[in-house]
Amino acid sequence: GLALVLQDKPIPVDVPPIVRNGNALVPFRQVFERAGGIVVWVPSKKAVHGQAPGKNVTLTIGSKRANVNGQAVLMEHAAFIQNGRTMVPAQFLKASLEMQVVYDPKTRTVRLYLLPPKTVVR
Repeated sequence: GLALVLQDKPIPVDVPPIVRNGNALVPFRQVFERAGGIVVWVPSKKAVHGQAPGKNVTLTIGSKRANVNGQAVLMEHAAFIQNGRTMVPAQFLKASLEMQVVYDPKTRTVRLYLLPPKTVVR
């Protein structure tokens, strides 16, 4: 598996990120919660809801479509469950958490950086 790092600090994961069809896939809950969010699993809908300040995210297992703050977002790869964890494309975190995502194939590390909040200039 791959290593996962947020703001230059390793994130301990029980299901490591993987690469599938050229996409790095990461465990959604562990990243979202480390970034200050709360994640809830809804078994009846096979859906995952994530809430963070200014962010409301819904994913459905087996679907490439996600919802971020009421807007439809298409992921490169459908969300799926691996060993009890919902896996999503690392690039989806750009939309859902406004993160910079960098994959380093030499060190086999997915590096995530929280971007500063956008300010509105009037």
